[in-house]
Amino acid sequence: MSDDQTPHAGQCGFCEHGLLRFRQCPACYTISLVCDECELLWTDMAAVSSDPQTPAAGSFPMCPSCGSANEMWLEVSPEELRSHGLQSFCKGHSA
Repeated sequence: MSDDQTPHAGQCGFCEHGLLRFRQCPACYTISLVCDECELLWTDMAAVSSDPQTPAAGSFPMCPSCGSANEMWLEVSPEELRSHGLQSFCKGHSA
């Protein structure tokens, strides 16, 4: 799931190895942070930004918003981050 060119929100506070990538559920279009190593995911980016130990909302590929288990989550581009007002959470490959 890792791609060094996609935007991320920093290092995973749980596994401390992966990066939190912005991904979008293909069923409901909710944007979440998904660790590219341990595959935990978070929907509350503000909480994770202020406390990296915030409990995960679930794990990939199960979307905590709609319950879909589709593995084809979409990468979120810097332009999409800007259009959703999420660029302030981006720490890598700036939006």
